Amino acid sequence: MTATTVHFTIASANYLPYVRTLHNSLIEADPDAVFFLFLVDELDDQDLIEALPFDVVEARTVGIPCFFDMAYRYTIMELNTAIKPFCIQYLMDECGFQRIIYLDPDILVLKPLTAVHDAFDQHAELILTPHTRRPLDDGHHPDDRALMLTGAYNLGFCAFANAPETRQLLAWWAEHLRTRCLVDLANGMFVDQKFMDYAPAFVGATMLLHDPGYNAAYWNLHERSITKDSSGTWLADGGPLTFFHFSGVDPTDPSVFSRHQNRFTTSELGDLGTLLEEYLAKLKANTSLGTAILSSLRYAYGRHTNGTPILDVMRQVYRRVHPVPQEDDFNSLFAFEPSFYNEKAERLVEQEGLITRLMHEIWSSRQDLKDHFDLNRTADRSAFIEWFASQAPQEHQLPEPLFDFLPRPEQESGQTSYAAGPVDHTRDESVLLCGYLKTESGVGQGARSLRHALETAGIATHTLTLMPAEFDNTVQAERRDPTKSRDRVAIINANADRTLDVVTRHRKKLEGQYRIGYWAWELPKFPDAWLPAIECVHEIWCPSAFVTNAVSAMTSKPVRTIPHAVEPGNGDGSHARRRLDIGDDTRVVLTTFDTRSFLARKNPAGALEAFKRAFPAPKTDDVVFVMKSHGPADSAEAKRLFTDMAQSDNIISLHGVIEPDALNDLYAAADVFLSLHRSEGFGLSLARSMVEGKPVIATGWSGNIDYMTTDNSRLVEYELADVPPSAYPFAEGQIWAEPSIDHAAMLLRQLIDDPEARKLLGQEAAASAKSPLCRDRIGWLARQRLGEIFTATRRG
Repeated sequence: MTATTVHFTIASANYLPYVRTLHNSLIEADPDAVFFLFLVDELDDQDLIEALPFDVVEARTVGIPCFFDMAYRYTIMELNTAIKPFCIQYLMDECGFQRIIYLDPDILVLKPLTAVHDAFDQHAELILTPHTRRPLDDGHHPDDRALMLTGAYNLGFCAFANAPETRQLLAWWAEHLRTRCLVDLANGMFVDQKFMDYAPAFVGATMLLHDPGYNAAYWNLHERSITKDSSGTWLADGGPLTFFHFSGVDPTDPSVFSRHQNRFTTSELGDLGTLLEEYLAKLKANTSLGTAILSSLRYAYGRHTNGTPILDVMRQVYRRVHPVPQEDDFNSLFAFEPSFYNEKAERLVEQEGLITRLMHEIWSSRQDLKDHFDLNRTADRSAFIEWFASQAPQEHQLPEPLFDFLPRPEQESGQTSYAAGPVDHTRDESVLLCGYLKTESGVGQGARSLRHALETAGIATHTLTLMPAEFDNTVQAERRDPTKSRDRVAIINANADRTLDVVTRHRKKLEGQYRIGYWAWELPKFPDAWLPAIECVHEIWCPSAFVTNAVSAMTSKPVRTIPHAVEPGNGDGSHARRRLDIGDDTRVVLTTFDTRSFLARKNPAGALEAFKRAFPAPKTDDVVFVMKSHGPADSAEAKRLFTDMAQSDNIISLHGVIEPDALNDLYAAADVFLSLHRSEGFGLSLARSMVEGKPVIATGWSGNIDYMTTDNSRLVEYELADVPPSAYPFAEGQIWAEPSIDHAAMLLRQLIDDPEARKLLGQEAAASAKSPLCRDRIGWLARQRLGEIFTATRRG
């Protein structure tokens, strides 16, 4: 053994008695051993860490990408195993160790790990111990099949040399463990362990350590005998017992050898029973450190920031909705967001009845529920909802916000309490804004702009953040907890297709409030299927006269036009040009879209074709077309579009969500904004470009006509056409615009060729749009209407 060798373990704070016992036994066997603990926890009492006689590295400081995402998606066991390769890399890269030996915290070391050091000296680069060397099929658990499911090698012990092939293995292993370190035997996964079945194939200098004195445990006692000789030396099959792995012991119950097996009882252990007693006594002696009871320390990643426990089923929902790591800080990821779990289950979006993500996850995890309730049948869905409301809160220890929106079991079938009812005049004259405040979408941006407008107008506002699964919910948004407020007005900034679900989920919060639905819609006729949403609200706000006309035709309730507040981004175009390698003299045509907003409606293919006609290949003009998009790109239509873009050398495709500052810079870099939409409910990108003083070319039809004229923009000619059946929801009997590609190409060429015309048009756009759409004016409009509502709902 050299100074380049290190031993380490991984544990959370409640396992510190095990870690201290492991460390004591290691140092007693090998006084020169170097030992590290990677602490998968956060302790308020730093004196505890300083009192430990070994080096402690907090897992969050190791540099693991998206660590807090892992801390939320994984159970305590899964997280402790998921960080293992990252810890090994840290010990190699940051500490300079060349030989790294991992030991589970529930191991008792009795002898120096001589065989491991010898293997390293003989140029082994990876050292593993198989679970068993003999078949295990006697009718008890675990058996051969169980060990096949959990992995060929037990990773309570493993040793790595710093070598090229082990580094490659570690990198591959670490990447998998960011999202796949799961106890999911049905799908062939068992935390970090199952992946290492490949290790001997990936690392040529792998040694399988068959010495029975290494990693002896309940899973291999059938093949080796643990005894104590007359001198007090512990033996395995007559040779030295180097370390025993006490996996699954219960410090509070000495009669349990391991809770993970049913093959051996303590009365059948022989001499090993004495070693178990000694080990439990050591654990007990290491339970206290100063005044702290280590085993009772609370896990830092087991609760939300408001103290609400994070249930395993909640982690399962998070993993299903976010299959890729989410980059965010602790406070954002660990904030309790009931609406995230109460969103309707994606697999049942087309079915009647509210079965939330959490409800569906519980149903999926229990065979008895799956056997009893067929969620494809209407009657079974209703029965499951009734079961969940009456039984699940107690059986699964659910926080109240995850079930309090459900109808009580005693309610009559078909009876609803979600229609807009009387307003409680004793509530405060304040507003609860329910919206997609963290969502990267037009509806999300609309909610954020409305919040800013309300606050600018001095309206007391609280927020309830909705988290739709099909969008990126990564925007930083300040939260205002509504649980302690009694707001008289609730503005539901979710479109009509989601309003009924929102009201259903948040029934208690929305009872007694004057409900305003803030809705957009992109076609002339409001869908009949959404009429029930009108019954849920007292009033509707729309961002444009186009939408107001569609909704007003379907209801006698008040419908008001309250535009989106649009503010300039104040970006630096030179930053975007440098990032995209665009020269200062190059003219930039910009278009933006979200693939979820239906490509046929946004019509980026039309914009692309207009650009190509204006500037045909081969490239002769110093002009580029930048298409900024985000959302799924795997549809046939999206693939055709992106393939078409890739074939031109003066077209730049930017797909994916980018940082707000980078997006601001991109808008600032544009010389012209182009939109050949077939219909818009409002057109946030168009309005934003105008208030930033950018000339805009756009289809002269639908919601954008509220602020676009022939004087402040270039409106593209169009013909009205029937909406194709598959092009947009509720397309039957609807019309939209078919813009002229040739006219758009002509307008684009004229503006690009005439810098003075671009300058004047941009100035006119800003002068005419900036004031009507600014935050102050929209806030004033909202305040005027809310004042009328507050007056009408006061006592007397």
